[in-house]
Amino acid sequence: MAANTDRQHHADEAATILAEAEGLAEALSIAAAGGELQNKTTLMRSFNGLARLIATAARHVDQMEATS
Repeated sequence: MAANTDRQHHADEAATILAEAEGLAEALSIAAAGGELQNKTTLMRSFNGLARLIATAARHVDQMEATS
């Protein structure tokens, strides 16, 4: 029973994080289209943030699969 609860927790966390990543990607797209990401440092920080979110979601998926 606990494995199912852990699995659901990790699935929920991954879904939440991926939704945040999707929102960030959309915001980056809008900012880039508006010319707001012309500064290389700002652009790299933005994409690093997106990459961290995706990596965190991937860890939750790995943990979810490990509990099955």
